[in-house]
Amino acid sequence: MAIPAVVVVVGGGGEGSSTTSAGGGARGGDLRNDSAMAIIPGETLTVTVGAGGTGGTTPGGDGGASQVLRGATVLLSAAGGGGGTVAASRSQNGTSTTIAGTVTGGTGGAGGTGTGSVTAGGGGGAGGYSAAGGAGSQGDVAAAASTGGGGGGGRGNGSVLTAGGGGGVGLGGAGANGAAGATAGVRGDGGSGGTGGTATAVGGTYGGGGGGDDTGTTAGDGGPGGVRIRYLTTDLGTCTGGTATVDGSYTYHDFTASGSFYAAPNATHLVEDTVGGGIGFGGRR
Repeated sequence: MAIPAVVVVVGGGGEGSSTTSAGGGARGGDLRNDSAMAIIPGETLTVTVGAGGTGGTTPGGDGGASQVLRGATVLLSAAGGGGGTVAASRSQNGTSTTIAGTVTGGTGGAGGTGTGSVTAGGGGGAGGYSAAGGAGSQGDVAAAASTGGGGGGGRGNGSVLTAGGGGGVGLGGAGANGAAGATAGVRGDGGSGGTGGTATAVGGTYGGGGGGDDTGTTAGDGGPGGVRIRYLTTDLGTCTGGTATVDGSYTYHDFTASGSFYAAPNATHLVEDTVGGGIGFGGRR
């Protein structure tokens, strides 16, 4: 049989928008979590990590989707955050998967609008483990905290300044909710161990949406996406890919850039393969 692994994917946050009078915040990236993905000893999986949105003014650039694939088959996917516009942030970039028809994770929070004279909208927080990230706010009004372990929304700004970036989300499982930005232009906090956005509108790690800007110069980039693959250390051999960390009885591999994960067979698999006539590393028989 295959080896169960816990896999978390977070899409990159979108980039906020910038004009000389108003700029809206971007959406945070989605999060998806598979608590028992079937990993086959001996196989290599492709890992795609979505980048945070960059490079635009209005609209801001979309964040990239993060995925784990077996060949051409997508096993798990989290959409990137839509870039900011003067009005509402754009729709998410890509499709987030469901498992047996069930959503296992949260959608990135919406960015705050920049509609109106001299206003900037805050970035949306990254999606949480059981609910959406917090929404950014328009102008100097209250943003929203997350409710499912995601990032908090960045607070907008009603003067000629940038808005706060949305908070990111951690890869280690559900934790504390990210708080919303408390005052004008203040970032949203990270949820579940993620980092907060910045007061210069950049979205937090992983997946925070960038804040808007009403000076026409400095819209915030989206926070980067990320992927974690975690398994019982004794179930596999010395696996490769990403940055590997041993944590008690488990090993996890964090990916902050696209690459591949090789699920190395251990001695048990090798012996069983020999006994079974060399039919391949199909798991324990």
